[in-house]
Amino acid sequence: MQQFGDRAREERDKDLKYAEVLRTMIKSESEYTNHRTTWLLVAEGLLVAGGTNLLKDYPGSAIGLGIIGILVALSYGHALQNSIDSRQYLKGLWKKRIKARGYDIEDVLPVHGGYPGNRAKSWLLPDKFVPRLAICAWGVFIVYVYIARFT
Repeated sequence: MQQFGDRAREERDKDLKYAEVLRTMIKSESEYTNHRTTWLLVAEGLLVAGGTNLLKDYPGSAIGLGIIGILVALSYGHALQNSIDSRQYLKGLWKKRIKARGYDIEDVLPVHGGYPGNRAKSWLLPDKFVPRLAICAWGVFIVYVYIARFT
């Protein structure tokens, strides 16, 4: 009986170490998401500053910067999506492990502020909302410049 208890304790210790590795990996991916979001906003801010400075004298160049802004938003959106997908995958690994082991939710802590099934509004996540907002803003800017300067 004691041997079974020791083996169960060893398994639980392995699971806790596994959870700690997952937490570290998820934390790293969260930092990547934050950095990518910051760089997206910095890049878009610089492009907006350049576009508004060119608007009066070089409207064609302002439209060009708008197109670059859309491409930058698409690029960062893809990178953000990869980072969030990685986090969801890692959370899913933990969910599978606790289900396979038969743990209750009270037995183990989540690896990242909640379990993978929690209901986040996906359209508000940074990988979707921020790039789409930037693309829409650039679209409005391009249409405005075209109508104001070329018609």
